[in-house]
Amino acid sequence: MICLADNDLIIKLAAIDLLLEGFKAIGATQHEVQVLPRAGRFILHHRERLSNQWTIAGFNRAFDFVSTAATLAGIPSPGDLATLNAIHDIDTGEAQLFECAYRQKGSIIATGDKRCLRALANAAPTCPNICEGLSNRVICFEQLLYRLIEDQGYGPVRGRASLVQESDAGFSSIFFDGDGTPEDAAMEKLRDSLNEISTSTGMLLVATHRSSVPASESPSHGE
Repeated sequence: MICLADNDLIIKLAAIDLLLEGFKAIGATQHEVQVLPRAGRFILHHRERLSNQWTIAGFNRAFDFVSTAATLAGIPSPGDLATLNAIHDIDTGEAQLFECAYRQKGSIIATGDKRCLRALANAAPTCPNICEGLSNRVICFEQLLYRLIEDQGYGPVRGRASLVQESDAGFSSIFFDGDGTPEDAAMEKLRDSLNEISTSTGMLLVATHRSSVPASESPSHGE
């Protein structure tokens, strides 16, 4: 499956050293991931900030990944890009991802930017065709984290995330006691976050789960 990934999600996966595992959880191989045309330049430009926030090793993994990844395919539609760029809280990079995914039927967007998803959902009346075309074709980082825990187990993911938990508000909230955070407490916080995200982003998100679970244990949208 073709996966169009934004810089934020790639950087977070690199920080916890689960890049390939993360995209595998989506159903994409490394060769099926497409990144923004200026992803490498962006990451390199912010080398000092990213290294301080996520560690030098995390920065290196992110830069190496985008340096060898394919970039967004095809010729953009100027009209669709202009429409998306005009929406408040959608930056140029996210607009490129949305436009490209809209053209590439069957592809999926992986993003760490929840603000842009809310903005797109709220702008549905101004771009109904794009929103409908992207329905159930976006996975946010929290969903990906949930799938990684399903695939890798809670302990290993918690151990990696706890090493950088102070670098990100999301990690700090979910793994609030670092490597000592109990699984039931962390998963409750993650489910609460997913419920809030799904409620505020309309029908954009894919199903979080890939298997049947008790309804009381699963995020509300797309199960």
